Amino acid sequence: MESDESVELISKIGLTIFLIKPDKVSALTQKLIEGKTVHPLNNPFDGEFVPVLSKGKEPAWVDEVRALLKGSLPSLNSQSPGGLLVVRRSSRTFVITFGHAWQKLENDWLESDFGRRVALNSINRNNVIELRAEQVFARWHVASERAPRASSVKEFGVEFDRDLVAAVEGVPNSKSLGLTVRGGTNLRLTLPISMLNSILDEVLLLFQSDKYKKEWPEIDNLSPVRDQALVAQLDGQLDTELKSGVAQKKIVLFTPAHRRDELVVVDSYVFGRMSKSPQTSPYLMFSSWANYLKKKELTVSVTAARNSPVHLLDENKQSLKTWTVYDCFGYETSVANKPFVLSSGTWYEVVPDFLSRIDGTLKEIPTTKSPLPAWDQKEDEGAYNLRCSKLQNWLHFDAKNIMFGGGQSKFEFCDVADRSVASFACTTT
Repeated sequence: MESDESVELISKIGLTIFLIKPDKVSALTQKLIEGKTVHPLNNPFDGEFVPVLSKGKEPAWVDEVRALLKGSLPSLNSQSPGGLLVVRRSSRTFVITFGHAWQKLENDWLESDFGRRVALNSINRNNVIELRAEQVFARWHVASERAPRASSVKEFGVEFDRDLVAAVEGVPNSKSLGLTVRGGTNLRLTLPISMLNSILDEVLLLFQSDKYKKEWPEIDNLSPVRDQALVAQLDGQLDTELKSGVAQKKIVLFTPAHRRDELVVVDSYVFGRMSKSPQTSPYLMFSSWANYLKKKELTVSVTAARNSPVHLLDENKQSLKTWTVYDCFGYETSVANKPFVLSSGTWYEVVPDFLSRIDGTLKEIPTTKSPLPAWDQKEDEGAYNLRCSKLQNWLHFDAKNIMFGGGQSKFEFCDVADRSVASFACTTT
């Protein structure tokens, strides 16, 4: 690495870096490099630049504005240049994206937690700027909190026993990584591109390290499943539950966010092929996908989900991005009594240590020694709870909800609580 003084004299740019899975490099090469116009990099860099040009369409609002003008308005068509900088380093393949070229990368090519691991390994928990979390064990939703300055993680509303932390931004311990580091699936740095080789060497070491587990011991309650045989088993179980109708009762669809680690403002959605006058939906709903399949005389399945495109449209009905229905699934299931969560096309395992800690906490809760009256088989739950609360030492909490997760979720503390027990022994009916 060069000295800090010399770095300041070199122009810095924003770098959005992805790490490709070793077994997916050939797929990337075949689709994006072979037979395409590419530009080899100079020594000491090993790789090539792949230009990506997309011709923009004139937005729908332009004609409306033209109607208000005295004179003519020239065409507002645009061309948005982008590109993929493919760099091979230390037996791994990185892709640095510019503009909208990141959309060319397939989800299953990417190390899904690359940027997040690098960020966690380089950010102290007292130097956090933003946390982006996805609540997966209650009402499924995504929330992002940003502090005006680097702050302690305690200042954020993330619940590590409930939330999947998708992206972290903060001030790195190492000055060689710049002023801030942001990591989700990708890694975002602002540094001189001439130093790319040394940057990639450093972030690869950070990705391979587990030291973040000491600084962030609670962060990996949910861990990506890397065993492809287990992924296939989970997909098979999801397929069975989709076909039986079990999955429809608890599955949700939402806009995938991990790859770009940014919230995308979507106005509407289109399932299937994008036509000139597509049928749009304001919400991403399972029923909309099921109706689309019915028209195509297809059945609900994992294969159908992987082959069903979903176009995300902005307010001008222009496509922002195309995903698959599978990428949009939010689902929880279990294999061999172990819980797993599917989010943004990636399966996550609830780590055994997390479950054992929960079980241990529950076992420490004392039980009540004050007996409750027998139910008369007639009165409803509310009436029974009210009758119990009139007994000595018992308090009534029935239907008293506690809100959390920014008001997105709630739970009932208990029905009645024994106040004679110091830590409140609670019971539900």
